[in-house]
Amino acid sequence: MLVSCICVCHNKPDLTHEAIQSILNQSYPHWQALVVDSGVLYDAGYYDHFPWRCDRRVKLIRSDETDEMRRTKAMAPWCYNECFRKGLVSGDLVMYLCDDDILYPNAFATFVSYCRQNPDALAMYAGQDIAVIYPNGWRAIVGERRATLPGGRSCNGRRMDGHVDYLQFCHKASILELFPDQEYWPEGKDSETHADGIFMERVGERVPIHPIDVKVSQNRRTMHSLNAPLKSFTLIECMAMQQRLEQLAEQNRALREQNEALAIRCAALRYQVADRLIVLCARVPFAKRSIAWLLRSKRLQQRSL
Repeated sequence: MLVSCICVCHNKPDLTHEAIQSILNQSYPHWQALVVDSGVLYDAGYYDHFPWRCDRRVKLIRSDETDEMRRTKAMAPWCYNECFRKGLVSGDLVMYLCDDDILYPNAFATFVSYCRQNPDALAMYAGQDIAVIYPNGWRAIVGERRATLPGGRSCNGRRMDGHVDYLQFCHKASILELFPDQEYWPEGKDSETHADGIFMERVGERVPIHPIDVKVSQNRRTMHSLNAPLKSFTLIECMAMQQRLEQLAEQNRALREQNEALAIRCAALRYQVADRLIVLCARVPFAKRSIAWLLRSKRLQQRSL
């Protein structure tokens, strides 16, 4: 089973290589990557020095988009649709990726495994982490999205638009045959911020979207994110957040040490209690049954040395 991943990139040199590398890091080896660049990084030779340029599974494509199209169309959905319209997608399963997000190494394997176990499933979604990346390089995971309920109107499932991220979604390529035309993702500028949600709702109208409660991706919000971008922080604010993060990390280390010390102390107390109960059992025979009940715990059954 071949997995096709369409990755759309536009002038984010600090993050683009991480997105593409997350495809290369997949534990499942049978995949095809279509890296569609807007032309900014492509024309600058950004991709030329990466080792994966020699990987036959990765196809680098310069988009045909123009300035006029950027003003009137949602470019990421248009790029996704173009890959289908041009017959570039070879996979049985299809996933989508943008240049500021990443897939976890288990992503392809998770969806392939589910499809093999559930051959009738045509669309699925899994869990993901939500992260932030600030201008000073500070990164943190700040939330998660779970996949616990079926989605789509076809099965009276959960709403997808605004609740499920494109990076959680995977579908069989054959499902696109159920669409009336080749504009699978909406290309209108007015729906650009939630084009993924509309696309998933369209799929969900036709087939159930199966949940897989396993995290497969990380949606990373930056100052340049189209959907819910981070506000701009000053250098002082970023330094303050970094300092606070370091303080929290130090507090966490201190709490771990305290927890380990308490665990050792609790173990010692358990053994002391067990010793005293065994002595009491010898002295008070009629209490033997009650004491035996207290000694059921394996830790209390062992006497201290």
